[in-house]
Amino acid sequence: MKKKKVWKTPSMEKLSMKAEDLVRKTLCDIREGRHPFCTHEERLFELLEKQVDLIDGIEDKKIKLELLARFLNTDAVLAECESDDFADLYADMAAYFVEEAETFEDKEYLSALVHDLALRHTGEDGRSAVFLMLENFLPEATSTALMEEILEAVQVHALDNYEYVIEAVCDMADSLQKGDVYERARLLQDPDRSNATLLDVANFYMTARDLNSTNRLLREIKSPQGEDLEDYLDLKIALLEAEGKKSEMVLLAEELYERFPKEMHLAKLCSIVEMNRRQVLLDRYIKLQSGSSISLGFLQILVAFNEFVRLELYLEKMGDEQLTTLSADALIHLTQELEEKGQIELSNRIKEWIVEEPEDLREKF
Repeated sequence: MKKKKVWKTPSMEKLSMKAEDLVRKTLCDIREGRHPFCTHEERLFELLEKQVDLIDGIEDKKIKLELLARFLNTDAVLAECESDDFADLYADMAAYFVEEAETFEDKEYLSALVHDLALRHTGEDGRSAVFLMLENFLPEATSTALMEEILEAVQVHALDNYEYVIEAVCDMADSLQKGDVYERARLLQDPDRSNATLLDVANFYMTARDLNSTNRLLREIKSPQGEDLEDYLDLKIALLEAEGKKSEMVLLAEELYERFPKEMHLAKLCSIVEMNRRQVLLDRYIKLQSGSSISLGFLQILVAFNEFVRLELYLEKMGDEQLTTLSADALIHLTQELEEKGQIELSNRIKEWIVEEPEDLREKF
């Protein structure tokens, strides 16, 4: 007797699939952009949340990690979705992956998942936390081998997303403070060794307190201009400070502030010069502020250096009402600092002008 043929509709097929298979298919469809909800932001978010619930209910840790990685591989949707809820969701899922990975014993399997996440990198931030927290769940030797494999893949294969893949390696190197790997990765992106790239690598080494490598990179910088010059001087000052060369550091800090008169450079300069010089710098800043808007950064500098008389002079010059243009949270923090330093009257003076929604007084001043 001939067996009767039964037609399976998509709905029937879904009913017969295991939860993990259904999640795999859904996430694959989203990643490839072929799911019908990809063009409906609200419905897409609900669908992604449903996948989270399904993944959460899976007991097999290996399968759960695989599905978490598949979820992160859909982060290209972040480029199209306006709601911040999507970014928060992917950040939570990246943290979920790391948390599960920390207690998973098969490190080679984890390495393979991260390898896939790197090679499929879309340039969106959904998966980046996994790379930046690599040291939390992979041994150093496994991580180093993983980075080498990815760099080799970039050089052997013509990857359309090679810049994003290299960024993944840079994030991993950042996690592990591997300056040599970071340098190689960045120079693969920029084989011409531009000043901007050399400064970026030098800054990485400086953060890792590798002074010799920082010096080596800075010596390669050729005739920096504009932002590159500013970054070069700032980094050179940090290097001189680490080397204990105070007199050279002060001279360069003076040059930096003269060329780029920004408050962050003023704050640094004030922290390393003698009191008399600091007061000259602060007085000159106040004198030049005629017609300008009040500066939160300068207020913070004055409080940090206990320059309370100059703070009062600055408020009188700018007008207390301009405080209504500044962030309420920042001013509250400032008043707390003043109170801790015993400046209750000054604190109360500023408190009178704190508003929840800063006003735009540019037309008035």
